[in-house]
Amino acid sequence: MKYLFKYDQINEKYDFTSFIKDDMGNYSYTFKGKDDLEFIVNFENLGDAIEGEYARSYDVTNYKTQYEELGTSDAIGILRTVTDITVDFLKNIKPTKIYITHVNTDAEDKKYMRTGATNKRAIINKRFLERDIPSDYAYQLRGRTSIITNIENTNITEGVNYGNLYHIIDNNKFKFIIDNDKLSPYIASNSGKISFTRNKMMNSYLGDAPTSFLKLEIDASKLSNNYKISPFRYKSHNNGHFDEWEEMTNPIKNISRYVTKLIINKNKIENLKKSVRFENNLSDYFTTKGTINGTIPSMMKYIIDNSPYPVYVQDGSVIKKDDVYIQSLINFELKKVEFRYELVYRGYVYIKNKKGSRDSVLYSNGEHVIGDLVVGIAVDKKPLKTMSEVLDINIDFNKQIRGEEFTPYIFTYRIGKKLNYLENIIYLTPNRLKEVRVKHSIKK
Repeated sequence: MKYLFKYDQINEKYDFTSFIKDDMGNYSYTFKGKDDLEFIVNFENLGDAIEGEYARSYDVTNYKTQYEELGTSDAIGILRTVTDITVDFLKNIKPTKIYITHVNTDAEDKKYMRTGATNKRAIINKRFLERDIPSDYAYQLRGRTSIITNIENTNITEGVNYGNLYHIIDNNKFKFIIDNDKLSPYIASNSGKISFTRNKMMNSYLGDAPTSFLKLEIDASKLSNNYKISPFRYKSHNNGHFDEWEEMTNPIKNISRYVTKLIINKNKIENLKKSVRFENNLSDYFTTKGTINGTIPSMMKYIIDNSPYPVYVQDGSVIKKDDVYIQSLINFELKKVEFRYELVYRGYVYIKNKKGSRDSVLYSNGEHVIGDLVVGIAVDKKPLKTMSEVLDINIDFNKQIRGEEFTPYIFTYRIGKKLNYLENIIYLTPNRLKEVRVKHSIKK
């Protein structure tokens, strides 16, 4: 067997001194660094129960600590050599998998990592290993543990029992899947790949939508007959990361062949009910106003009417059939929401003692309020108008106050029992006014 390192060979500036295999199938490489420090890289055989799997570790003799801190001595060079040894082990021993638990070096001085990130030693190992491992191996970093997997030895295209994979989707993605019988990537940050988790209790991911309360359960064994499944670390559109994900290299056609369940997350649905903005404590997913995505009753009806997959409900850690709960959502009586309106003029006025201009609003009752305008603010109850009454007012598009131009707006208020809530503001121009009239079917 040919090794990259010969016992009498110098690897760059480090003396490679020995290579040993013991009776238990453990391997160790030894090399010398500066000041005659000996570094021992061990590959511990994890046993017959998990054949071909090893745990890598390394130790330093004659040194006060287990590792050299970044920026002292030649830690980067040492890690570079440890990586070379790992590559040598991969090429010649052909392990199925290697686990590498990295030393927790978060206490090291941040000046040695320009990003100031934690988990520094693992990150540096990741950079070296990802770049240098053979092409028939896949690399994954989970927390402080690197996992190197032999793709060829796992033989992932032979229908090995992979159990189930799970993919979280929102209502719009569900509609796309139903219309196209296809699972495609939704964002470009994962290089066009589709991410999954084996953890059926994972219910969200970084950057998911409020309506991501659906989860597909997929038969991974069946899927592996036609698609290669590889380790993957999920990266969201805002560069956040999640571990415990798998990777699909291509979009999945005929996805209905592989889906075994559509799971509705009850906790996420119940959280969508809550609103801290309004007195009735009910969000617009459960009101007559609705949202850009519709209401929960309309979404649930679409799901039940169109899903080709069995529909289950996840309640905490239990996934079960629950038609009673689903029907309760479909039949939920939406809370009626009323709106009233007011025509105002908005501009800026100069405030001497404030040394600048401030936002200013003139209301129809003559009240002139100076201060920053905040959409969503709760205001005292006061007489308001219907949209028809507002649009019946002669609007002055050239209004001036204290020599400043003021623009007409329509303020939309959500009516509450004790307070009203500023819901929206509509900036008016002559053309915009015509659009508002058409929308509300009001003629002038």
